[in-house]
Amino acid sequence: SGVVEFTTPEKSYSNCAPVVDSSNPDTCAQDSEGFMGKKTCMSNLSVFWMAIPYFLIGVSEVLISVQVYELCYTEIPMEMRSSAQAINLFTTGLASAIAAGITVAFQVD
Repeated sequence: SGVVEFTTPEKSYSNCAPVVDSSNPDTCAQDSEGFMGKKTCMSNLSVFWMAIPYFLIGVSEVLISVQVYELCYTEIPMEMRSSAQAINLFTTGLASAIAAGITVAFQVD
């Protein structure tokens, strides 16, 4: 019925999405505990601002990754293709790990 439940050893949380008070968007209108023990307020920033980074990620995929895939399958000898592709995927994963670390380091609590 659209009810979301989270359970921890101490407590069960259901329908615990943060709510913004319509008269004052800078305050939270939520229970005293908050979600998983932390108060979370909704941002006034529109979700459509996320279109910019997703667009840039898509452009980078088209401009960089496709060329690297082509290089791995046309210029690299047959015996080394899987190794070259593994290095490509490793560097992609490493970049994602660095981005995740930066996100966690600069997260506002």
